[in-house]
Amino acid sequence: MAQNIRYFFQEALNKANVDEGNANNISAIVSYTLQKGVKALWMGDLETKFMENIQNEVKWPKVDVLFAPHHGRKTGKIPSDILEQLDPQVIILGHAENWEYMDYYGGYNTIKRTSGGDIQMDCSNGKIDFFSSEQSYTENFLEIDDSHSTHEGLYYFGSMKTRSR
Repeated sequence: MAQNIRYFFQEALNKANVDEGNANNISAIVSYTLQKGVKALWMGDLETKFMENIQNEVKWPKVDVLFAPHHGRKTGKIPSDILEQLDPQVIILGHAENWEYMDYYGGYNTIKRTSGGDIQMDCSNGKIDFFSSEQSYTENFLEIDDSHSTHEGLYYFGSMKTRSR
């Protein structure tokens, strides 16, 4: 198994050396977990084809928050087999220069940095409080919790319980 991952990573590394503008597939996959708190996964700038090549070689954990690879662009769409295993409660979409390049992950809860501006999460007490730099930003799938935290200069737009709670 690990041999296949090494092969595809080495291939991506070689491509990055030849084509200095394309280091997307040497991005790290980073998992972050708080005890009795959030489980988050960042997938860097990975592209769809690379994820398809490694999907059976990686143990994909269930997560609360998934940061979409390649900022949520279609070129980094997560294969459905991986998405089913991750089973994210919310997918954070980054910012692309043009909306038409985005994949909005229909059927999943998403938070869109393009319209939400700077997004901050307070991940404590078995829940996640979401904040935005845009006062009018909202997401209907989030609950409003009167005991939410506060962060100066940001606007609260909802909370979500983590799976560990």
